[in-house]
Amino acid sequence: ALNANGVVVVIYLSSDGSRGSFRWLAGTATTLTGPARGSGYVSVQGIATDGWAVGHLVAGEGVQGVAWGLTDTVADTFIPASALSGGVATLYGVMAGAPQCALGAVSTVDGTMRAVRACVDGGLTTLTPLVAGSSAYAYDGNAAGLIVGKARAAGNSWHAVTWQSTAGVPTDLDSLGSKESAATGVSANGTVVGYRVDTSSVLRPWVTIEGAMVDLPTLSERDAAALAINDAGV
Repeated sequence: ALNANGVVVVIYLSSDGSRGSFRWLAGTATTLTGPARGSGYVSVQGIATDGWAVGHLVAGEGVQGVAWGLTDTVADTFIPASALSGGVATLYGVMAGAPQCALGAVSTVDGTMRAVRACVDGGLTTLTPLVAGSSAYAYDGNAAGLIVGKARAAGNSWHAVTWQSTAGVPTDLDSLGSKESAATGVSANGTVVGYRVDTSSVLRPWVTIEGAMVDLPTLSERDAAALAINDAGV
C-alpha cells in the first residue's frame, strides 16, 4: 500500500517460508513487528496520509488487529481477537479523512465475520451484512463516508458491496452475474474498483462507471485484479 506522501508498506514471504512486513520511508526500509506475544507474524495492509498504518498479527492465540504510527516499528493492539467474542480481528484499510479509523472484519463466537469500522476516538462499529447473520468484510473508505468490501449474498457467494454509512444497509454492486466479487478500493469521488470471478472462472478487474460495475481490459484474458484506486482515478 502507498499513501499520498510516498510512504509504502509491504508484506513479504521469504524463500524459507517466513512472513513479515516493512515500511519504506525517505528511502529507508524498516521492519515492522507486532506486540510481543510469542510467535507469529504481522501483515500490514493499509496506510493513511499521515503515515498511520494498520494490519493484523497472526499468532497462536488468535488474530488481532494492530496499528503503527509513522515512526513506530512495533505495533500496538488496535482490536483484540476477542472483540466480538471470536478469535479473529483483521484490519485491511483506513478511512480517508477520518483520524485513525480502520476498516476490517472481526469474528463472532460462531465464526461469522462482521465487517467493522474501528476508530481511536469512536470505538468499534459493525456494518450491516447483505444477509442477516452472514459474513462481510470492509476494505477501504473515502472521506465522504463510503465504505467498500464484500459480503455473503443469497446462495452464500461473495458479492462486492458498498456501505454509505456505518448505520446504512449495504448496496450489492455485482450486476455481472459473477461467481464471486469484492470491492477493494474507492476514490474521493466514489469510483469503486475490485475484482470478480466470471462464469468461466477467470479473475477480472472492474471499475464502476456511473455506479455500474464494468470490466477493465486485461492482457490476453489472463487473471487480474484491481486492488486500489487513487483520487485521480488511477
